[in-house]
Amino acid sequence: MKRHVHGDGPLASLLRRRCLQPPVDVLALCHWDAAAVEAHERRWPDRTYLCVWQEPGFVWAGPYRRAGLPGCARCAAVRREAIHADRPAVRPTHVDAGPLSAAQVSQVTHLIHHAARTHEAGDHECLVWRLDLLTAQVSRHRLLPVSNCPGCGLRPDDARPGVMVLSAVPKSSVDVYRPPTGDLEDRWQRAYVDEQLGLVRDLTVHPAGVFYDVAAHAGMPGFQEVELTSGRGITPSKSRLSAVAEALERYGGIRPYGRRTSVRARYHDLIGSAIDPRTLGTYDPEAVRQAGGTLRPFDPQDTLTWVWASSLTGGEARLVPEHSAYYGLSTQESGPTFVYESSNGCAVGRSLTEAALYGLLELIERDAFLLSWYGQVPLRPIDLHGSCPPATRWRVERIESRTGYRVQAFDMTLDLQIPAVWVMATDRSGRPQRPGSLHAAAAHLNPVAALDGAMHELAPGIPYACRAYPDRRPALLPQLNDPFQVRRMQDHAALYWLPETFDRLAFLNTEAAPVTLTELAERAPTAAPDLLQDLEGVLRRFSGAGLEVLMVDQTAPEHLAGGLRCVKMIVPGLLPMTFGHAYRRVHHLPRLHSVPPTYGGSVGGALNRHPHPFP
Repeated sequence: MKRHVHGDGPLASLLRRRCLQPPVDVLALCHWDAAAVEAHERRWPDRTYLCVWQEPGFVWAGPYRRAGLPGCARCAAVRREAIHADRPAVRPTHVDAGPLSAAQVSQVTHLIHHAARTHEAGDHECLVWRLDLLTAQVSRHRLLPVSNCPGCGLRPDDARPGVMVLSAVPKSSVDVYRPPTGDLEDRWQRAYVDEQLGLVRDLTVHPAGVFYDVAAHAGMPGFQEVELTSGRGITPSKSRLSAVAEALERYGGIRPYGRRTSVRARYHDLIGSAIDPRTLGTYDPEAVRQAGGTLRPFDPQDTLTWVWASSLTGGEARLVPEHSAYYGLSTQESGPTFVYESSNGCAVGRSLTEAALYGLLELIERDAFLLSWYGQVPLRPIDLHGSCPPATRWRVERIESRTGYRVQAFDMTLDLQIPAVWVMATDRSGRPQRPGSLHAAAAHLNPVAALDGAMHELAPGIPYACRAYPDRRPALLPQLNDPFQVRRMQDHAALYWLPETFDRLAFLNTEAAPVTLTELAERAPTAAPDLLQDLEGVLRRFSGAGLEVLMVDQTAPEHLAGGLRCVKMIVPGLLPMTFGHAYRRVHHLPRLHSVPPTYGGSVGGALNRHPHPFP
């Protein structure tokens, strides 16, 4: 078969003159041109070809476009656009990059032949090469295909799932709740991290804090911003893994990359097969008015898009609003928006079982925090000395010695009886330029793991708050008396940097006799040798409280490339974490009025009127 250089621009003409017999079909573009790619594929739908495209200073070659297989030049452009959304000068250009010299054309020709030899040698990975026209250096990049690519994406339609049967996941020890990492860091580095075309652009370790803190920039196709995720731990490796996992969690939760939504209907027509969206919590009508038209009250007659969720508590599969399962969708994509959703309940794991367990633990943590806050439950302190294992005491002492803040922890284990803790750091210096308090929380089947996890969330915020507080204090002061000025996620934590907010924390019963971690463990489900048994123990607690547990499988091919599964856990009736005081979802949630009084909190539905301090 004779091979050709296709394309109408100067680059194609130059290559046709120099490449008398190209080793593969080549589509040569003087700038990134999706329309030209689409026209080429319509004309030759079954031909394998190599796309070569130019941008100022560089020429890109690859990947091979093979009919029926994912991975194309559009995927490369989309990844590059997404990962550099915050760098306009680096993103793919849509203007001609200028002529090439004879020497540069020769370099491009050699690059094409190199790509062909690599392919013929049996290396069928999705590879892209970049030629630096100034230095003549060539770099090789692995490309993760974009699962919703209009040219090569292979997303199935979302369909009603059958009875969900989760897999058993034997544990190395009853007290170990994550599988061994093994070579996971190297595998995820290869699959996800690449400065030019990766789902994750970079991993930056900040070792100067209390523990290791890793920042990652993740590209979300179709969005104008790069997601900043973080990983925290006591080793750089664990922190890097955590940062990548959070990026993949956000990737799955932001829009349905793995499935094509197929149900669009009115709730009025789906009664019996769909959840009532109001059971996920609704706003005050005044909040809807303050939103300036971006939100509207729920109307059963509105046409929405819906996705299927499996029931893990024995019921039938249920439809849930798409924007409750994927928090990055616009009203044009998903229909009228009556709540602002977040990543609450999203999780990744190396099995659906692991992902579902950790998604539920996050829901439990946030439900307990908000029940405690809104109901002003007098939480008992946790003994951080005598009952703590040495590693946990070391964490407490390290935070206190490095920051000068006092660490206290409180038991917020409520009706579900899954260990949940609230940790608070308070300034001991009395200096006016220091933040007053910082807060974090966690839930886990093992109370020690819950406490350690909460401290890993708390610790990195202290040095940052100490740097930012002096400049931010003037802007924070008006929020003391006008809670509706607390509008963003960052505002909630920052408000409690003000020492003037200390009296709002008085319901935390710091003078009560402390509870020990042993007492917390006695109330938790018994640790099992298999993660599925652990999950089943949690599900029994939800069923006993009359709560249905639903799971949306958000797994996309991008997750499978790293051996991951991704889920969104939804439990109608639990309090959802919200940010922006106007957007508190406190209506249609009966447990908000029934649970706090059981634990000494407010009676009669009198809610704490102040914004919460959850970071």
